[in-house]
Amino acid sequence: MSILHEPEIKSFWEACGPLDCCETLDDLTKDIMKNKNMIEPCRKWLSTCNRLKNINKNRDTLRLKHDAESDLGQWIPHSIFIFSAFLDGFELKPAGKRDGGEEWVFQTNVGKQIKPTI
Repeated sequence: MSILHEPEIKSFWEACGPLDCCETLDDLTKDIMKNKNMIEPCRKWLSTCNRLKNINKNRDTLRLKHDAESDLGQWIPHSIFIFSAFLDGFELKPAGKRDGGEEWVFQTNVGKQIKPTI
């Protein structure tokens, strides 16, 4: 069975490692396949954002995910948001668990929106 984005999921895992509820590559693959219909809306939203030259240390991926959810009007798994940014070539730098919670966050070079959401 062919898995959508299989080589990219493996590269993503090698670059970012465990995140949120995905402690293994198999967990991540299952999570992405379960929510694959949300990849394109995330990528469209990311296409409306400025690509910064440097990592933005003020806005982590969880905050950006909430911005995307607000604009898109739907919940998005954090793993899908990060994977979408990875697919689009944004930089991702692990920043650890946020506020002692369970979600791993990343700093990235996703900037402010430069055009309205598509």
